[in-house]
Amino acid sequence: MSRQARVVVPNVPLHITQRGNRKENIFLDDEDKEYYMKSFMFYKKKNRVKLYAWCIMDNHVHFILEPKTKKSLSKLFGALNTKYVKYFNKKYQMCGRLFGDRFFSCLLDEDHLYEGIRYVELNPWRAKMESEIGEYQWSSSLERLNKRTKFFLSKLPKYLNISNWLDYLK
Repeated sequence: MSRQARVVVPNVPLHITQRGNRKENIFLDDEDKEYYMKSFMFYKKKNRVKLYAWCIMDNHVHFILEPKTKKSLSKLFGALNTKYVKYFNKKYQMCGRLFGDRFFSCLLDEDHLYEGIRYVELNPWRAKMESEIGEYQWSSSLERLNKRTKFFLSKLPKYLNISNWLDYLK
């Protein structure tokens, strides 16, 4: 039986998640996360995808993305996952599959874009990986709170006009 086609609408944001195979860790140290995000940023730019939020946990990732074309996301994640799996397997002398199923995606309308960003950026806090919002290094909340500019977020659509993101995140 063939799998259901992914619904991608150009210029409409999506919440993307991807887990490790059998929910196992796909990042074992900060070097892995750094490599993944640098690779992500390269393929994001190459495939013309806007980045609104992201979070890397040990066994999964979250992104809020807006693709320019119907194929932007599949090209981005196809290339990214291939590159990262090769890196990971070589570094840890492993072989085989690292990610579980293909990435999950869910279209976000205007109302749910707020909530999607909030959900992604509060993930480490809910998992008790930080005691204060904005401490966790591997989330876009640091950019949102102007604590870092390393991974550049796309400008939010004009209808998302939040004056104080820290108050919003709480």
